[in-house]
Amino acid sequence: MPDNFEIHSEENNHVVDTIEGVDNTRTPGYVPPIGTGENIDPNDVTVTIADTSTPVVILFGAPSIGKTMILRRLILYLQKDYFIQPDTLFINSPQELVDDYKKRCSDFNATIHSQYAAKGNGDRDFMLVSVYKNGRPIVQILEAPGEHYFNKRFPNANFPPYINTIISAPNKKIWCYITQLGWENSQDIRNDYSRKIKQMQSINLSSRDKVIFISNAADLQPQYSTSNGPIVQSYFNDTRLQFPGIFQSYINNNPITKLWKPYNFTFIPFSTGSYSPIRDGSGRQTYVPGQAVYPAMLWQAILKARG
Repeated sequence: MPDNFEIHSEENNHVVDTIEGVDNTRTPGYVPPIGTGENIDPNDVTVTIADTSTPVVILFGAPSIGKTMILRRLILYLQKDYFIQPDTLFINSPQELVDDYKKRCSDFNATIHSQYAAKGNGDRDFMLVSVYKNGRPIVQILEAPGEHYFNKRFPNANFPPYINTIISAPNKKIWCYITQLGWENSQDIRNDYSRKIKQMQSINLSSRDKVIFISNAADLQPQYSTSNGPIVQSYFNDTRLQFPGIFQSYINNNPITKLWKPYNFTFIPFSTGSYSPIRDGSGRQTYVPGQAVYPAMLWQAILKARG
């Protein structure tokens, strides 16, 4: 198992009801700048985290960066030893989204074990699952639409109001910021995404919150892999260059511990598996889960952050 960077934040030790950078007002005539044609206004979305004591793992990632498949690969790994259950009451409104979400929950196990990769579902990609061990909740894991975190067409758009509900919930949060080396083949887009990550980091978070950085699609960087596993430092160095400033808030300024722990977070590379396009015009891809070392590293990082 490669060495990791560990995280905790001693700053920003309170949450507030109204959060700068979150769109807390309804914009008349607002049309979601998503381009999916699915017509779900993120300002209409309301959510409830019923379990207010179990930590929430938040997968923060842009569209196409791999949030859904990271969650799927992690669940496939965990189902050997844990019970995973979707929270069917997470979405409150609008009713169209409630109905769609409940169907996603009912199809949950079939979707997780499908031979096909997930297809992006735009502004409907919500899922809150609870992970149990011997009947005891360990963590909740949340996926929300990538377009609500970052939209490359509208990189300065505020986060929608329901994110206020999530941030303000009393649960301990474990923020998983997802990157990918070479993502979008554009440094300009990566710069915009980096600014969006930093905007979320600047929001007043609880001192209990923890952070994990995930460098996805590690299989696309074979030069950083060995028979003993991925070379974590190489992924870290390139991520720092391609996503400028996203580590800055977590520099360890302790004059003693910084000698062996320069940053206060955990960083891991991740690979979901392999994909093969189906030549039937459907755009579907078959999916084969990758090596267990990657979800094992992520799960150990989550358990350490959970405390």
